[in-house]
Amino acid sequence: MRVGEHLLGVQPQKLSIKEGMELISHGALNAIVTLWDAIVHAVIGWLALGPIAIAVTYPVLKWLLSRVRLPARRPSPPAVEKQA
Repeated sequence: MRVGEHLLGVQPQKLSIKEGMELISHGALNAIVTLWDAIVHAVIGWLALGPIAIAVTYPVLKWLLSRVRLPARRPSPPAVEKQA
């Protein structure tokens, strides 16, 4: 939300957890309508930073996990049917 506000150059919307819970207690639709600007700012922030975070995190995790040695899985023996 703060990143979106910064990107759009708007004043930060002051909202605490307590105030947010109070808004929700008056109804979810009321909270969505009241916080619509904050929701849009948060979406813009995620759209701006998400691809960058993925582009940095994925190669690092891929490199790190490729170095981890996991124990080899042994295939289970085939089931043998008993004849009567």
